[in-house]
Amino acid sequence: VSAGDVAIVTTARVLTAAERMTFQVLANTNEAVATATATGTTLSVTPLATGTTTITVEARDLDGSVRTLQ
Repeated sequence: VSAGDVAIVTTARVLTAAERMTFQVLANTNEAVATATATGTTLSVTPLATGTTTITVEARDLDGSVRTLQ
């Protein structure tokens, strides 16, 4: 579409949160303490033993913007 053009939208759909964002577990410093998985918009952490671990998760939107969290 260029300046001065007219665009007619005949259908539209609202994206769910899962469609707008993707999540991925990038790292887990101690999988003996806990495991982590990312599915859709859900991060699941399963404790396995007493201790400490750092889980790094990446979130990416449809535009390719990325945010990494620990």
